[in-house]
Amino acid sequence: MAQKFNFKRLEEPFEADWPVKVNVPEDGGKTTVEEFMARFRIVRDAQPPAIADPATELTDAEQQASAEPTPTEAAAILERAHRKLREKAVEQWRAWFVGFGKPTSGEEELTDEVLWNLITTPYVRRAVLEAYEAFSLGIAAKN
Repeated sequence: MAQKFNFKRLEEPFEADWPVKVNVPEDGGKTTVEEFMARFRIVRDAQPPAIADPATELTDAEQQASAEPTPTEAAAILERAHRKLREKAVEQWRAWFVGFGKPTSGEEELTDEVLWNLITTPYVRRAVLEAYEAFSLGIAAKN
């Protein structure tokens, strides 16, 4: 039997530890399932952001200068765009991916570098996004 819904719960941000199961590819077309606990926060009326296109992160001046830049200028422009992309992606993900959950604590800290590596590794990114989606929709984790 279901319990009565507690509407006061909606007044506060909700965070919880949630399992993330990662299918890690192996040589020969096999995968191994590895798991860690993430600390997620419900973000209302939003979906986890996708990784933006670095070209959209250029300022107007950089776009104009990139019309015919020298190789050195082009490298500098790409480096700035990459840095802006990285900072924006990490900031957006931190809105809902708060850190690692209790069983993971002590093993790894969710630094910007670790978060960036999670975001940019396709099989890990997919696992985190799927876990967050289940968490945010109230779908029980499968053990």
